[in-house]
Amino acid sequence: MGFGYLLIGFLFLINPVIHVMDILPDCIGFFLIVKGLGKISLFVDHLAAAKGHFWKLALIDLVKVFSILFWPMVSDTGMLLLTFVFSLFELLYFIPAVMSLYEGMTFAALWYQGEAVYAKKVKKKKTIELGTAWRRSSIVFYCLRIAVSIAPELTSLQMFDNLGYVHAGAIEYSYYKPFLYVFLGMIVLIVGIVWYVRTYRYWNGIRKDRVFCSNLSRKYANDILPNTGLFCAMRMKKTAYCYLGAAITSLFIIVDGINVLPGLFSAAFLTAAALLMGKYVRLAYAAVPFALVRAGLSIWNLVQQYLYFSDYRSPEAVEWVTNAYNMYYFMAFTETIEFIAAMIGTVVLLVAYMKTIRLHLEETGVQTEHVQYSKQNRDLEIYNMIGSRLLLNAALAIVNYIAACAYHYALVDISAMSVICIVITLIWIAQTVFTVTLIGEQVYDRLSGEY
Repeated sequence: MGFGYLLIGFLFLINPVIHVMDILPDCIGFFLIVKGLGKISLFVDHLAAAKGHFWKLALIDLVKVFSILFWPMVSDTGMLLLTFVFSLFELLYFIPAVMSLYEGMTFAALWYQGEAVYAKKVKKKKTIELGTAWRRSSIVFYCLRIAVSIAPELTSLQMFDNLGYVHAGAIEYSYYKPFLYVFLGMIVLIVGIVWYVRTYRYWNGIRKDRVFCSNLSRKYANDILPNTGLFCAMRMKKTAYCYLGAAITSLFIIVDGINVLPGLFSAAFLTAAALLMGKYVRLAYAAVPFALVRAGLSIWNLVQQYLYFSDYRSPEAVEWVTNAYNMYYFMAFTETIEFIAAMIGTVVLLVAYMKTIRLHLEETGVQTEHVQYSKQNRDLEIYNMIGSRLLLNAALAIVNYIAACAYHYALVDISAMSVICIVITLIWIAQTVFTVTLIGEQVYDRLSGEY
């Protein structure tokens, strides 16, 4: 039932985190935990809530992984801010995730005869519930881990006068930061190993509880697997999230003239959406070649941006340096090809999206026709409403990529071009959020039987 994934996922949490650098990325561990809760969360509400919290943690830590790109350009106080913000959000979701996970398991054990969930140990004539102890130790360990990741960065708050130290005997605490990383990191690692040993014993006992796992498997096979609409809705909601991810990662993040968020990430999300949707409408697969072209060109263009802006600090250099002119406009030309490929791939995917929605609308709602209710008319009404939103979304996507194509050409004369592109992309992202939310409510919540 996925308990093995939980054991592997928790393993990724034992190591210390140095500001935003994580040797064993937590996002992988949280994704594995989400995978492990996939089946049982479909019929235990508290575990569905836990899965949602762990999913958000995975996304937060995925963003944290990519924030390493800003490491060379961020000051010590900026790194403290990054570390504190990520740590705060992690803590806000981890505690309710652990609480919901334990509550969900106790509820499941009550209904499906899970004796290992209520396992106890007698220590010094005192009975300890292993589940309660695990929940408590998990929260304590994670709080310690968060505190240790923030503590060394606090040394950057010590400010000195531009002309020297405040006084001759002052100590610059930032000199001790490497020592703090090693010393505090060793403490976290030791405590983490002890915590994981207890975690392994508790969850492995649940995994070996044959009666419990057998009852859960029977429930899943008899009541969940026959509901094909549920799995279709889950797949299409993943598709919607991937498409939204493609829109979000199309945002320009300009640092020293370079877009540090290459189109590779947007292309990856678009490819994932196309592969998920292609099961129902094969037209979606046609978006994949365009996404792959964009992915390859985005890497090439990132290199070209780095080469140009490392030699010439601004686009204005094209006006008086011949080599800068040739490099800049060749880069602009290849970027135009990249964004045209992205635009075509996005439009193809949206056309396939419309066809998929029409197909799935036929399977939702009341299937009978009578005088007071016409399913055909109701489906047409929903289809037209969603279609208008998707048509607007396609128009915004086209405008977004046209602006992206014009970016470097216009930047020579319009210094605010990056702001214009960012605003256009943000409008597209916002409209995409509203669109995929509407589709989920009107089509896939009904298809899954949520209402």
